Amino acid sequence: MGDVIRLTLNTGIVAKIVLGILFILSIISWAITFQKIFILARAGRESKRFLRQFREKMAWSDLYRAGRNDRQSPFARVFVKGFQEFYRLIKIREENKTTGSEASPETATLSSVVQVLRSGVAEEMSRFDRHLPLLSTAVSASPLLGLFGTVWGVMQAFLSIGIRQSADIGTVGPGIAEALITTVVGLAVAIPALAAYNLFASRFGRLEDELELFAGDLVRLWERDWRP
Repeated sequence: MGDVIRLTLNTGIVAKIVLGILFILSIISWAITFQKIFILARAGRESKRFLRQFREKMAWSDLYRAGRNDRQSPFARVFVKGFQEFYRLIKIREENKTTGSEASPETATLSSVVQVLRSGVAEEMSRFDRHLPLLSTAVSASPLLGLFGTVWGVMQAFLSIGIRQSADIGTVGPGIAEALITTVVGLAVAIPALAAYNLFASRFGRLEDELELFAGDLVRLWERDWRP
C-alpha cells in the first residue's frame, strides 16, 4: 500500500492531472449516489403513507391536505396537481349551474385533468432523473481517462528506454507501474458509478410505470364522480 501511495505521489504532471479529474468525478458520483438514496428513502416513506390513505378512500379534500404535507412523495405531488385541476372544473360547472349558462367546452370532459396528470408524472420523473447524466458521464469518462493516463505513462516508459538505452525491469518497471495506476483508479471510479446508475435507472423506470398507473386510477375515479 505504501508503494502505491509513493508511486501516486511521484507520478508525472499528466498522470496527476488525470488522477485529479478522476478524484473529482469520484466525489461527484458518490455525492449523487447518496443524494439519490436519501431522496428515494424519503419519497418511499411518504409515498407509502399517502398511498395507504388513498386506499382507505379518504375524502378527496382530506387526501388533498394530506398530499400537500407529503412534499417528497411523487404520488402525492401528482395527485395534488391533478386534484387542483379537477376541483377547478368542478367549480366552473357549479357556477354554470348557478348562473344557468351552458357548460364551457373545457368542462365537458376531463381532458385537461389528464393533461395535468401527464405533465405531473413527467415533472416528477425529471426531478428524480436530475443529475443522472453526470453519473453516466463518470461511468463512460473514467475508464477512458484511466486508459489515457496509462498510454501516456507507457509512452514515457518507452522514451526512457530510448534515452537510457536499457530495457531492464529497473528502467521500465516504475514507469509501467505508474502508468497502470490511472487505469486502476479509473475503474475504481467507474464500477461503483455504473452500479449506482443501473440501480437508479431501473428504480426510476418502475416508478414511472407506477405513477402512470396511479394517474390512470385517478382519472377513472374522477370520471365516476364527474358524472351528474
